Amino acid sequence: MPPIFDRLQLLNEDVEFEMDVMRAEPQVAQSVVMFIGGDRLSTARVEWAILKNRPKYMESCPMVIPVIGEHPHGSHHILHAGWRLFRQFIYPMAEWMSWAWMMKEPNVSEYNHYNFALCVIVRAVAEFVQETVQHSWHTNDKTVLLDGVKHNLDMHYCVQFLDKFGFLYWNFRQAVRDGPNRVAGAVTPSNLWGDACEELDLTWRECLGTFLTGEANKTHYAPMAVMHIYRQKALLPELVAIMHDLRTFHLSEHPSTGVGCDCPIEAENKTIRACVHPPNETNVSRFINQLNFTQPVSDGLRSAFRYNREEESGRRMRDVDVEVEQLKRLLYRDIAYNGAASCGPLRQSMHETVRLPTTRSRLMTNISNTNRPPWRKAMESLVPPPHLPNARGYAEFVRSHLDSKAPWH
Repeated sequence: MPPIFDRLQLLNEDVEFEMDVMRAEPQVAQSVVMFIGGDRLSTARVEWAILKNRPKYMESCPMVIPVIGEHPHGSHHILHAGWRLFRQFIYPMAEWMSWAWMMKEPNVSEYNHYNFALCVIVRAVAEFVQETVQHSWHTNDKTVLLDGVKHNLDMHYCVQFLDKFGFLYWNFRQAVRDGPNRVAGAVTPSNLWGDACEELDLTWRECLGTFLTGEANKTHYAPMAVMHIYRQKALLPELVAIMHDLRTFHLSEHPSTGVGCDCPIEAENKTIRACVHPPNETNVSRFINQLNFTQPVSDGLRSAFRYNREEESGRRMRDVDVEVEQLKRLLYRDIAYNGAASCGPLRQSMHETVRLPTTRSRLMTNISNTNRPPWRKAMESLVPPPHLPNARGYAEFVRSHLDSKAPWH
């Protein structure tokens, strides 16, 4: 498909023009359905165009169906929302590790740094919780653990951070990496992706409360999450199966290399910026026309050049044991050993210690049990407390958004 110049995604008219150009392409014009993936802004503009001209984009072929960009756009904004909500819990650990960049607002261009740091923090906090409560709670019910540590402010933050953000984000990223798991036989939504698809949809649902908080301020991603889940339920199973198959792509033949449908075009844009000089319309068009030929040739040459090397495995995160142990020492010092300069041994059960009631945090600055914690803010954004009678709950928010963006439902 040729590039479209002098059109962006800021204006609804521009996006509608781009949709018309894509629908008119020979390889698309005879199709029944056209899926369009993109970031938050482009997806919102596509939904607006469908609402404005339903007969054109829904009742005639090819019908347009938006697909949410899982990675990098979705991953970044889920990380950004959770970071904003739990920033007071993340700051002390970032400072302890000398991650100065982790103390400021996450930027898309710095996403990999934040992703790495967050994975280290999640692992360290999870190991700390597991080690301090081992042999104390023999249950997989998280409510038992939450009830056991609810009077210890710092420990309660650790468990809630993992439950409301850390594990949720970790599972989302792994589901994107794993991508579609194609199986022999009939293609249905239940066997095309299985658990990976369920993890992605679960994350979008669970993040709605975080998105709606004033701290996260993801005023556009909350409606987008609602529309995404709505489409999963409203479309025919055959269309849902195709949509699931398009949600991620593998960048190579190796496992755990899945990215969102929004990543290939971002990678192409980055390559154009790096390789096309001067970046005028003629050179960009020529580069894109040749890309389907030059990329396979490049892959073939790379394989020939590396023919005698061992088989590459999917890239994993580098060894972070040192960083994890360093971070756990902070947690043990401030939470388990009451701020002692020289803390005792790690990896021991401290069931009674982490249950001791505390009124102020030893890990975080200016945090006491009188502050509204992040998980309560997320819950109250979905179910407002009685003293806020005019606040909208999640059911009213979802209903009003569907009434305005999908009145046909």
